[in-house]
Amino acid sequence: MNLLVKIRNCGALILILAIFNSCEKKGGFGIGTDDVAPVEFVSTDISIGSSVVLLDSIRTSGVGRILFGSAEHPVFGPLEATGYVGLSARTAVQPTIPSTAQLDSVKINFKVGYAYDTSSNNRDLSIEVYNLVEEFPDTTYISSNSLEAGTRLLANGDVVVEKFDSVYTISADMTWGSEFFEGVRSKNEDFTKQENFRDFFPGFVIKPKAGQDNIFSITPGSSFELVFYYQEPNADNTGVVNKSFKMDTEFMPYFYNLNSDFSGTEFSEVQQVSTEYENTPRLGLLTGLGLVPRFDLSALLPFSDDNPGVIINQAILEVGAIDDLPDGTLPPAYLVLFFTDDRNTLIPNGQTFRAVQVDGANPLGSANPVQLFYDAEDRVYRGSITSYVKSYYNGEFRRDQLFAYPAEMNQSLKSLSLSKEKINLKIFYSELR
Repeated sequence: MNLLVKIRNCGALILILAIFNSCEKKGGFGIGTDDVAPVEFVSTDISIGSSVVLLDSIRTSGVGRILFGSAEHPVFGPLEATGYVGLSARTAVQPTIPSTAQLDSVKINFKVGYAYDTSSNNRDLSIEVYNLVEEFPDTTYISSNSLEAGTRLLANGDVVVEKFDSVYTISADMTWGSEFFEGVRSKNEDFTKQENFRDFFPGFVIKPKAGQDNIFSITPGSSFELVFYYQEPNADNTGVVNKSFKMDTEFMPYFYNLNSDFSGTEFSEVQQVSTEYENTPRLGLLTGLGLVPRFDLSALLPFSDDNPGVIINQAILEVGAIDDLPDGTLPPAYLVLFFTDDRNTLIPNGQTFRAVQVDGANPLGSANPVQLFYDAEDRVYRGSITSYVKSYYNGEFRRDQLFAYPAEMNQSLKSLSLSKEKINLKIFYSELR
């Protein structure tokens, strides 16, 4: 070791001893000494008021699914869904059909993407397809909308849904199919111009047969098609050629209507949309229809006033345990906490809605909502809302009326119910003593 290094080491040692001696004169240093007050870690449960609200508008057009069917829900009573979809004549690719051609059959092909009851012993799908008898504008539709169905049964059938997204087929009425076939063959203007065709045939109404006890979804688009199978003579008239052409629902309007009947259930008084119902025996949630729990976190205000100067370490919101579910059904995968007010509606923010944001995000934003994920083991939804509680405590952002809004609101019929006492916000904080 050279002399310069020895001098530097000695200098560093002298400096450390000087600092140590200087500190020692001011008293003891460390947790629990006279210089530093002890920190006490505390937790508390915040009471949460709760009620239910039937939201006023659940959009069912443009969501990728057309629900139809009927089911008896043990908590919410009978449910029935009806689907509506327009039909494209595909005028640009219609074939030229000779007068000698013979129609063999007409089929409707479709894909099933969802079942309310997923039980393997409840996969019988019974479907009836009727004609729509009023104009079908391409606009936004919600679950309470409906259009007038005609009395003509265009197609019906029974299939067993073994796999989702597989193609299933039912037969169409041949008299009706022949009318369409002749319209294409004769180049009738109702079939050669799509705007004329929409006036002539606004679309399909899809209903369950009586007695069906499940609700399914049909996928709109090119996979939902009306197919015409026919024969025509070959070039030298020595035989026939099998041919087909189709119409489908691609780029056409669609939506579904959902009817419910809460009478005779614990939610029988829930009749009006955007109305808070505080006296139901339990809390309930039903996607598709728009029934959601409403939470009141105003007890955060007295907590904030009564505990000045504390440090919020963590805040965990738990919803559940939820009640047992009907066999074969699933609850929503997660809940989002959307803000509301005395109007009992969602609060728009650009293309989305105001929501409690994830920890660390801007509490005034809407792009990163907290998700309370479902734990199947203890049947509880749980998530951290620490940043929200900190902002509330500090007086930076104080909204305390929330909806527990489910995933897949407009694509399914998932549900849950639970006791009002099973909503809990636990805050962990520290304070100096």
